[in-house]
Amino acid sequence: MKKMIITLLIILAGLVFTRCETDIKKPSTGIQQAFSGLFPGASNVQWEKEGGLYKAEFVMDGYETEAWFGKDASWLRTKTDISWLEVPDPVKATINEYSGDNWEIDDISLYRQSSGIPEYYRVEIGRENSDRDRHLRIRPDGTLITDLR
Repeated sequence: MKKMIITLLIILAGLVFTRCETDIKKPSTGIQQAFSGLFPGASNVQWEKEGGLYKAEFVMDGYETEAWFGKDASWLRTKTDISWLEVPDPVKATINEYSGDNWEIDDISLYRQSSGIPEYYRVEIGRENSDRDRHLRIRPDGTLITDLR
């Protein structure tokens, strides 16, 4: 329960920060060095400042990726957009169980975080002719964390 509350707080903080984004040419040298060390093959890098965080949007190994860093150059989290083919079988089974016949997969991302929260898949599913989406968060072993409607 404690991990779920912390995760929800991180998500809410992320929503607040996305309201305050600013494109920047380059962050500090420390942040650039931390980024280069973690993502040496990154291409098409674009930086934004969101609240007090720095977000790099880039391509890594052919995947659209985002990485967030703190002012102190600490890595906070990474989001990688992936295709259905890269999703582990236990996660696919959970997606199929919770999506049913009337839901279509819109987006799948893999999140990794520094805060001790295990990595998870975030799956956005929607219905045709509907403005309401669902967001499933699933651990790699197929355990459903949340089903937000």
